[in-house]
Amino acid sequence: MPEFLFRTDANAEMGAGHLARCTGLIECLRQQGGDCAIYGNVSNEFRFMLGLNSPMAVTPIGNPVPDYKVLVVDNYNELNNQLAELAVCNARRIVLFEDMDDRTSSLVDVVINPFGNPENLRQRFPKAAIHTGLEFYIPRYQVWLQKERMSKRLRLNPNSPLNSKVQPKAQPKVVVSLGGSSHPELEQKIVEVLISGLPNDAQIEVFSAYNESKQLNNIRYNSGFAGDFLEAASSADLVVCGAGQTLLEMVYCQRPVIGVFIADNQRRCAETLVEFGVPVINRSSDLTEEISRCLNQLQHGERLQYPEHIGSGVDQLVNNLLSLVK
Repeated sequence: MPEFLFRTDANAEMGAGHLARCTGLIECLRQQGGDCAIYGNVSNEFRFMLGLNSPMAVTPIGNPVPDYKVLVVDNYNELNNQLAELAVCNARRIVLFEDMDDRTSSLVDVVINPFGNPENLRQRFPKAAIHTGLEFYIPRYQVWLQKERMSKRLRLNPNSPLNSKVQPKAQPKVVVSLGGSSHPELEQKIVEVLISGLPNDAQIEVFSAYNESKQLNNIRYNSGFAGDFLEAASSADLVVCGAGQTLLEMVYCQRPVIGVFIADNQRRCAETLVEFGVPVINRSSDLTEEISRCLNQLQHGERLQYPEHIGSGVDQLVNNLLSLVK
């Protein structure tokens, strides 16, 4: 019986943000001996691309729910109905990643929301321990490793322009990814704007789970996005990505980045990171004007004040969750 059962999905409709967030917590729990499993519709390409190809049970929706001690919910489904379907009882504990504004429950034991209002969450989940603030962002191992590699480069070369501003240079490299959901028209529009606003020798790499790998002049389209995207982003002069989990990962790695606000569930993430000077644009705005503004901000504005406390509360959170199974 798994101690922690994660109820989450990752597919073309939902994208991979929920699974990416769960992956970081799964890795931390397993490192401390926690036994984890997933119950949800997770496309195979996302499992492998997010590093979940080590042995771990993934049970698709429609099959019997595995027994468990702690249920970890990361989806936007109606909460109380799914808790009933997942056979929640007094002997089982509940952890909720909560990005929504209207869900309530007296059954939830722990709420995680890096961008949430703690007083509001306490009213909606009166029994729960509330974890808010960027310190409770949980980086998955691949992201943590990329940050460590970049930090090592900076220690070896303190004068490196890495992590400060977009540096004008020959053949600048720009990496684009809108995550695991499919937005081909928006993706193509972003590429067109970048081509018109960057030097002719700029190299552009596009990562999407639904692209065919191909090379068109100085644009490389890559099928897949997780590991290869992180490697490409670590050496890029600029990253353009969705304004959700991927943007948070790029800020954690201190990369020059422009976020694209795609879905309403990204709003609080975008608003929080804008306060640190991270440029974010709305998909419905004039992309040409907005991307030009962001490029100018990154090249000539103040150096971004990356939040140093991001991810600093992970150990506290993991110890809290492990205490639920004792």
